[in-house]
Amino acid sequence: MALLVKQGWRLLTEPNSLFSRIFKAKYFPQCSFFKAKLGSNPSFIWHSILVARKLLVDGIRWKIGNGMSVNIWDDDWGILDLKQRPNSRGCQWVGDLIDRASGTWNMHVLRKAESIGMFTVKSAYQLAVSAASPDKEEGCSNMRANRKTWRAIWKQKLPSKVKIHLWRACLNVLPTRLSLCRRRILQDSACQVCRAAPKSPTHALWSCPYAGSVRALIPGKIQKLPPTEADFFELFQGLTERLTRAEVELWSVIVWAIWYARNKFLHENVLMCPQTVLKWG
Repeated sequence: MALLVKQGWRLLTEPNSLFSRIFKAKYFPQCSFFKAKLGSNPSFIWHSILVARKLLVDGIRWKIGNGMSVNIWDDDWGILDLKQRPNSRGCQWVGDLIDRASGTWNMHVLRKAESIGMFTVKSAYQLAVSAASPDKEEGCSNMRANRKTWRAIWKQKLPSKVKIHLWRACLNVLPTRLSLCRRRILQDSACQVCRAAPKSPTHALWSCPYAGSVRALIPGKIQKLPPTEADFFELFQGLTERLTRAEVELWSVIVWAIWYARNKFLHENVLMCPQTVLKWG
């Protein structure tokens, strides 16, 4: 998503590039990128850029300058929930709100977080993660808990491929059948192993009977935990609070092995027995 946002940033900041001129001529010749519409026959790239545009809008703000190119009512320039009153029609530009003699504002201006004035993929990624967090409006304590959970993934003493797999599952970006159906690549979202429910990360790696049969062989607390269809990030967060670090690392490796076994079944029509998955993990 962050890389798609970067293409939108290029359309804004590099209007004379070949990339920008082609897209503007085809998709928004009479308006700005912010007001461009999907159109009747969009390309997959243009559709993807528009999906990412909201994230770009959430992460940028105007550099006011003299304020005469920034519309008070139509542009997001720092003031939230601003409503136009009937007697304010004569005031259209932010420049109208500036005291020309002193060069200062005559109203309070709220600013957004990013203030360096340059786009980075890192800043877009951070904004996407914070926007996707299910607890982002529930206070600083939940934000700290979420950061602790992400750190728990990367601090594990495991191969990088295992940690990356777990990270992708928590972000819900694994190529599950449910995800592929949402992207209109597949029509059937049902789990190909049990055919009982849509194949989400939680179902594939935890609540599917096949995953449960592997988990039942794990010694300790893990085998006694019940099935759930909760969000995978919340599932992992709960495990880090209930299990020891060694148990979490063992489970992380086995989750990766379950995913490998499912792919083997999908591509080779060979379903590994739970004992083999456990030993292989």
